[in-house]
Amino acid sequence: FTPLHYAAGNASIQTCQLLLKSGALLNIHAYTNHKDSSETKGPTPLEYSRRRLQQLKSSSPPSVIKNFKIVITALEKAMAELESIRLLREHDRSKKESKLNAERERQSAKEQNEKELLERKQRQLKEKQDKLKEEEEARSALQDDKTSGSKSKKKKKKDQIGRASCRER
Repeated sequence: FTPLHYAAGNASIQTCQLLLKSGALLNIHAYTNHKDSSETKGPTPLEYSRRRLQQLKSSSPPSVIKNFKIVITALEKAMAELESIRLLREHDRSKKESKLNAERERQSAKEQNEKELLERKQRQLKEKQDKLKEEEEARSALQDDKTSGSKSKKKKKKDQIGRASCRER
């Protein structure tokens, strides 16, 4: 048991209030090693105070019952505040995660756009290189045709001269 368990189980209003203001943990379960209990997880201070109230309700004076009710109300209020804080933190965490996810999506979209732009530029460059290569090959082929064309003219002249000299002999 924690000090808050003892204070709550004895309906000590001032001690409970002091412990709550000091930041006592509300949702701590007491350890139990009862032989007849299959669980080792005991009650929270609020659960313990409620059990004690049920046990002592019929045999205790009204002032003790009133004190238990005050302690239980204080513990319930503290638990509600704790739950509100937890929900606010969860909400803030969720908002942060949403912002992070949105930023990741924007970054991913930006990277995808940059990738597509790069691929398009690479295709354009490849097409340009292919076109220049084709033009170079066409120029080279044309040059070869001119060169081989002038060679064939020279060859024809030689052939003609060779035939003419053969006729003369």
